[in-house]
Amino acid sequence: MKLVKCINCNKGESIEEIINNKGQIVYKCNLCGKVSPQAISLDSRLKFDLTPQGELYHFSVGLIVRNDENDILMAHRRQYDFSWSLIFGHIHNGETPKDTVIRELIEETGLKAEKPVLKFKKLIDTTCRTGIKKHLCYVYELRVPSKSPLITNSESEELVWVKVKDIQNRKYKPIGKSTEAFLKELITFK
Repeated sequence: MKLVKCINCNKGESIEEIINNKGQIVYKCNLCGKVSPQAISLDSRLKFDLTPQGELYHFSVGLIVRNDENDILMAHRRQYDFSWSLIFGHIHNGETPKDTVIRELIEETGLKAEKPVLKFKKLIDTTCRTGIKKHLCYVYELRVPSKSPLITNSESEELVWVKVKDIQNRKYKPIGKSTEAFLKELITFK
């Protein structure tokens, strides 16, 4: 079951997912007429819980995908927050974080990888396109051969292998808030 409401008027009777003139996926409310990058969405497939303070959070994964040259795979997002980011995905009920890594990697890049390594997990303050403002994110690192073909899906405009120095020098802008937070755990920004 999925309940979707307008983030502006809080009504859910008539929300459409559309593509704007920039090629971005956004949400149009046919009641208030506003177009927003996010909609409030409660999807029963997604694993969630409450913080001790009663705040709803999703369980998710972040993937630091490296090739043979140690480059990092970045996606230019067509969905909120329209930034350069790592590969991210929500954990579905019944999935382990490792299951989600494998599924998301295939869905978002067409790549297959074995032996993802959990680097850390962290509760972060970051809002996803569903309007949920916190995520318990399991961050995995994995390697794939450099010559592996990349296949984008509807969530990304493009996938690019990025040199660590180009990330450090902020060549790719904007970098998503959660991507920057996770990469700061592994590399130094200038």
